[in-house]
Amino acid sequence: MNNNGYISISIIIPHKNSPNKLVRLLDSIPDNKIIEIIVVDDKSDITLSALNLSDDYPYVKFLNNPGPLYDPGSARNYGLNHCAGEWVFFADADDFFVENGVSELIKSLLQINDMVDIVFFKPTSIIERDFSKGVRHTRYSDAIDDFLLNNNDNSLRYMWSGPVSKLIRKDLLNRKKILFDPQLGCEDVIFSVRSGHYARKITCVNTIVYCITESSESLTGRLNSELALKCLSATIRKDEQLLLWNVRTQLNWGVTYFLMSQPHKHFVRKSSIYYRFCLFLLKRMFYQALKSSKNR
Repeated sequence: MNNNGYISISIIIPHKNSPNKLVRLLDSIPDNKIIEIIVVDDKSDITLSALNLSDDYPYVKFLNNPGPLYDPGSARNYGLNHCAGEWVFFADADDFFVENGVSELIKSLLQINDMVDIVFFKPTSIIERDFSKGVRHTRYSDAIDDFLLNNNDNSLRYMWSGPVSKLIRKDLLNRKKILFDPQLGCEDVIFSVRSGHYARKITCVNTIVYCITESSESLTGRLNSELALKCLSATIRKDEQLLLWNVRTQLNWGVTYFLMSQPHKHFVRKSSIYYRFCLFLLKRMFYQALKSSKNR
């Protein structure tokens, strides 16, 4: 609860050149005094700027990413600096809430204790071109099922790679100084794994509140060699972090991104990423062996 005695949620939305899809998202969020909606325009073309919608949505706070970096990570960080909610929900401008989705967010917070820092919700997904059922939601749904059936929270804490379809207590982000990487592509990998790790307690709701869209225009749909290289770097950093925390879960190694960034291209940069990680891995193995021998 906040000082006014009610739960407050800030929904932060980075936006670039997709006002029509943004309208769909905004229309799926009710005008409610306990919901703060923040749209951060990330240097859109003038005619496609989110700020052009300000007259139609007077209850929405429209901000311009001031730079000097323009990317989804920087836009979300700027929104975080200007939000007042006790809880934060990150939505993408091309996604939307299902019917009564936001009401379910509010309802869920009335049923949790003060130690919970993250609440995960089941999403769904659609293919934009024909509105058929997508597949991008399945890994998130599987993680929630694993938690509910096996009481295994590793999938939620460490494998939920995106910031969507979950409520995060803002105090957690402030306490641990958790921000998004200022880049385009996989800017949320380290943010997600750090917030998952440091959350005192997590829970999930087996209710669909949010719809992820799939299209060739999305970042996933237009992943090129440069973006794949950034994702490779973020994935390896995540693996290093998991090893430091002694988290028992499968490492990713970034093989998919290595292949998508073309093995013959960026050879020096990719080699340095793996060299650093392998060196780190060898050091960990050496110290663990040394510790084990001393304990005998």
